[in-house]
Amino acid sequence: MKKLLLVLLVVTLASFLLVGCFGTTPAPDEVVTIAAIHGVTAPVTGATPVAAITATSQYTGVVTWSPVDATFAAATVYTAMITLTPVTGFTLTGVAVDFFTVTGATAANLVDSGVVTAVFPATEAAPVTPVAPTLAAIPDAIVGWDDEPWTYQAVATPGTGADLTYSLSGDPIGMSISATGLITWAAILDEEAIYEVTVTVDAGDGTTPATDTFVIHVIAPEDIPSVYTATLAVTDEYINAGGKIYVPNGTGVDVTVTFTESVEVDYMVYIARKTDAGLYIPANLIEATPNAARTIWTVEDVDFKLASGIDADECESFCLVAVVKDPCCPGEEVALEVVSVDTIAPDIPEFIFDCGDCNACEDTCEPEGAYFTFTSLPVEVCDVADDTCDDACSGVGSWSFKIDPDGCDECVLAVGSGCPVAGTTDCGCLPWASGEANHLTETYNVVFTIADNVGNEDEETYYITVDTDEVIYCIGEGV
Repeated sequence: MKKLLLVLLVVTLASFLLVGCFGTTPAPDEVVTIAAIHGVTAPVTGATPVAAITATSQYTGVVTWSPVDATFAAATVYTAMITLTPVTGFTLTGVAVDFFTVTGATAANLVDSGVVTAVFPATEAAPVTPVAPTLAAIPDAIVGWDDEPWTYQAVATPGTGADLTYSLSGDPIGMSISATGLITWAAILDEEAIYEVTVTVDAGDGTTPATDTFVIHVIAPEDIPSVYTATLAVTDEYINAGGKIYVPNGTGVDVTVTFTESVEVDYMVYIARKTDAGLYIPANLIEATPNAARTIWTVEDVDFKLASGIDADECESFCLVAVVKDPCCPGEEVALEVVSVDTIAPDIPEFIFDCGDCNACEDTCEPEGAYFTFTSLPVEVCDVADDTCDDACSGVGSWSFKIDPDGCDECVLAVGSGCPVAGTTDCGCLPWASGEANHLTETYNVVFTIADNVGNEDEETYYITVDTDEVIYCIGEGV
């Protein structure tokens, strides 16, 4: 009996020692069971993204966003990447695939994972400020009462509203506008009248409608002005710095009229001179010849002459016009140029001559000779900025000093053009007798010629004497 009690005591003591040394066996972690993740809501334009979820008794979590924006942008799809961390006593091992949910998003996770992707729908688009439509300006029109139908396409640009509605006000009987903005007048009244018509374009979205008003003038068909556009050019002319055209008197030049479009086959083009009253004389029309395309019309060898009563030593300006007409109607002026007929040469200027020492030429001229300088006194011909003698004449063209002794070849002392008329002659043209005999002289006829820019010219002769005593004597004007 004593032995049995002793064995029981030993077993009991051993059990106590084992429990005291090793403790109790712990319980296993629980699998996370809260599926709904809170604190992450659908993005709102302008709001600030959250960085953490609302913690639960089973886990906490952090949030990152893609794309990364300080505030949510409009019309953008955002994805929240949520990383969950279980608290003590809970585990993600055992979590099923796509277990977690996020309100307003499509959430997904892998098995045994706390990494959750939540894709939200796109944020709302930015609010749009309504923009009103616009209407291009409609030009005024002149129509004949037999021009039926008359049409014009109005051009509108939509704003934010794409459904445009067109309407007319002030329109005459028979005029209408289509849903696409085509204005049509199918029955023009047979009487002269003026109408102010307003076109309105409305988008129907509360924006201000666009409007434009144009004037349409109904007149007799024969009063319709020409629709042709042309330029008129005179060839073989001189155009000064101010753009003025000059032609010589009584000399034929060519006139060309160039149109931007072909002239109808029933029409002809004429050149005419306009009167002081602003009218061209039909009896004086000169018929032009067209090219194959009827866009370029020419008149060759037009003889410009001064009108009767104009003195031969004067200039005259007049208007040259191009006229398009058919056989039945007076015709319409389509182009105009002011042309000046120049009949006079520039005046011979007065000169200051400086007769130089012959020795000054010995080192530079072959053969040895003499020279002189010349400077014209100020005259009107050289005072005006565009080199014209007055408002009607073409001004200085070319000038020259030439030696022209009888029986000898002409020698050019100096040539030039325009103003000023001044310079130094070529000393090789005035040879002298080398001093073998005393007081030997040689006299030359020096001819000065001046011409304008259309060919009118005048001249004057001077006598120049070269003395063997090495002095040039300038002796007055010739006779």
